[in-house]
Amino acid sequence: MIGIGANLFKVAMRLGSGFSPASLFDNGERGAWYDPSDLSSMFQSSDGTTPAVVDSPVGYIRDKSGNGHHMIQVTDADRPVLKKSDGLYYLEFDGANWGMQTGSTVNFDNTDEMNVVVGVSKEAATTQTVIESSDTAYATNGTFRIFGNNTLWKANTRTSSTGEISISKSEGVSTKVLTMINKVSTPLLQFRVNGSAVTAVTTAQGGGNYGDKKLNLGARANAASKWLDGNIYGLIIRNIVPNAAELASMESYMNDKTGV
Repeated sequence: MIGIGANLFKVAMRLGSGFSPASLFDNGERGAWYDPSDLSSMFQSSDGTTPAVVDSPVGYIRDKSGNGHHMIQVTDADRPVLKKSDGLYYLEFDGANWGMQTGSTVNFDNTDEMNVVVGVSKEAATTQTVIESSDTAYATNGTFRIFGNNTLWKANTRTSSTGEISISKSEGVSTKVLTMINKVSTPLLQFRVNGSAVTAVTTAQGGGNYGDKKLNLGARANAASKWLDGNIYGLIIRNIVPNAAELASMESYMNDKTGV
């Protein structure tokens, strides 16, 4: 299990400034990585044509992990908008219609471990989706989600009907780097905000692995409901509990992307 020190950002600094999340997938780890600061990875059309430009809708963002789980939105009116402010790039979601979904399912059925790191902001105190596996993670086995609920940021995982568990942290409506770490069989579910562990539970989670589901970004069920009113600056998902150096590097990287 992961050993988490008092200041993991010091570990990241010792690793140097050349860290890329691509290195996290060198050994065939399953998952995805989305980077709105890389304009070459985004397109205005859902078929991967017409390069993205600031202040225009994004219909396709490439999965930079190499696993091919690209986020798309075929409906013009449901696409988030690429924005840039204070040198930071992000996808803006309107809280009413916009959202994206992977073009194919992401198969996590070989593991009961999950790690998600996301840079996100929200502008309203309502229930809002950040990232969700399947269209109804709250009722579907083998799923996870990170979302906002009123003034709370929350992480939820459900690998069996008897093993649904969630954790939350009151953080208002501001920009945060959120991290979820989960292992069902140990069990451990940890939630971190801006590089610090804020809560963890070791309640039994039942059994089973994660499933083969599509991922939804910024809204539930391909922009059908629970829309994010805010911004996403970057997202990393892996089917593994990270070691201390990996965790420090991911959170430091995402901190730079969000300007927290």
